[in-house]
Amino acid sequence: PQEVADLKKQGEKQAQLAREFNKIMEGMQKTRAELEQTDPLAAQSLEDAMDQARESGLAQKMASAGSKIDQNQVADALRQQSEAGQGLQEMLDVLSNRREQELSRLVKKLREAESKLAELRKEQSKLRKKMKDAAKKADPEERKREMQRLAREQQALQKEANRLARQLQRLDARRASEKLAGAGAKMGKSGQQSEAGEQQQAEDEAAAAEKDLEQAEQQLAQDRRQAEVDLVQEQLVRLKDQLDGLQQHQQTLLDETKRLETLRKQQQRLTRGQEVSVSTLARNQAGLGQDVSQAARKLAAAEGFGLALERAAADMARAAKSLSRLSTGNDSQQAQKRALGRLAMVLESLKQDKDDDPDMENPGGAGMPPMGGEQQQQQQAGDGIHTLQELKLLKLMQQDVREQTDALDARKREGGALTDDEVRQLAELAEEQSRLADLMLKLREPAAPAPEDDPDKLPGKDDPAKIKEMEKGTEEAGDGNEATE
Repeated sequence: PQEVADLKKQGEKQAQLAREFNKIMEGMQKTRAELEQTDPLAAQSLEDAMDQARESGLAQKMASAGSKIDQNQVADALRQQSEAGQGLQEMLDVLSNRREQELSRLVKKLREAESKLAELRKEQSKLRKKMKDAAKKADPEERKREMQRLAREQQALQKEANRLARQLQRLDARRASEKLAGAGAKMGKSGQQSEAGEQQQAEDEAAAAEKDLEQAEQQLAQDRRQAEVDLVQEQLVRLKDQLDGLQQHQQTLLDETKRLETLRKQQQRLTRGQEVSVSTLARNQAGLGQDVSQAARKLAAAEGFGLALERAAADMARAAKSLSRLSTGNDSQQAQKRALGRLAMVLESLKQDKDDDPDMENPGGAGMPPMGGEQQQQQQAGDGIHTLQELKLLKLMQQDVREQTDALDARKREGGALTDDEVRQLAELAEEQSRLADLMLKLREPAAPAPEDDPDKLPGKDDPAKIKEMEKGTEEAGDGNEATE
């Protein structure tokens, strides 16, 4: 009787947990709806976590476990409790990784917005040329009809520009949004003037709108690059913790390979049980290589880190292939050591050294104030993501290529022709050297300047009347004096 009473208590506790979880889900749903307009990325993170719970039937498993306990079906209850615990952990993983997920979505949405904006600018350019052609029509009635039709097209583009501006505002791309809103205002004026038959004025406003779209596009590209920088920095923080575990795992696999090779030499052969151990070792090595390869793909924007991890994964795959042939000798161990060395290089580059080159920390040079985090990231945001850590990594990788090349050169001078494996290694070094060169060339490329930093690209810069008109238009669009400056 006492055990039955205890089961009922545990069943009620489990049912209470299920009810509390349902309340949490209701709260998450309410919060997601509130954030939909103000913070869509956070709203999407909550939606992902809730989707995870729905797909796994988390609430039902928690409630069902309570019923099973009441009915003394303890084995079934334990299974469902275990599945519920795993589901809760998966939800926590989604939410704890929220920052990286939000940045990843932000980069994706900004890229999509860039594509839409480029298409909008292309359509605006076509429309302006149509207006120019319409003005050349000799028949006044035909010219009027054509301008009225183009006015409707302009109004449609204005709606699209305003819709995209609101989307960029929600994505916190405010300056691009303001430029786009200014373009929308000019499109509206152009449409009105087309309706009124004011052909030249309509064409001028259309041209000014096109220029605003171009500047919005440039600003949006900057925002996207900065979001990529932030994403990579977030990934690198997580990567360091992940790599500590991967490095330890790789060292364990190398130690086991050495142990089995020592046994093989002592016994002249491996026993059946030891061969099974080598096969298991090969599978573990292949699995570790896949984990590292997945980490490399996530760091596509930070190409230096991606390359280092990609090479480490290739070395691991080569070691796994050699181990699968029950070879625990030099080929397997050298591939494992190279993989371990590459992981060590990545970890070394991620360390924050107190004696880092001050010129790297302060690109402005001696006597200039240190560059702030955001300012430094802006300077580092080019077509790829380049940070001080990545420069350190490239230096370490270049030293490694040099050392391997020297070793092969010494081997060739001492022993004549290289073996097939050494020829293959030399070809891989040539490819790696080429990719390092490409990365260094990208580092030399300057980041695109902000639109407002180049006065020559501002519309009407040499026309005083146009400048006054721009001042009025930008104030109406909420741009302040930015364009005039």
